[in-house]
Amino acid sequence: MKILSRYLISQFLSVLIFSIIAFALVFVIVDLIENLDHFIDREVPKLIIAIYYFYYLPYI
Repeated sequence: MKILSRYLISQFLSVLIFSIIAFALVFVIVDLIENLDHFIDREVPKLIIAIYYFYYLPYI
């Protein structure tokens, strides 16, 4: 693989990974804001909420 090809692939992959992480983070924040009333009413611990969103990430 040529140096230029490796450079272009690394640049593309870094932007792609950043975009996927940013999209997932925005989605989780919006979903958290929508469900915050339910979590507060049921007094759900923060650790359980974090585990919920950790397991929910593959479905995004």
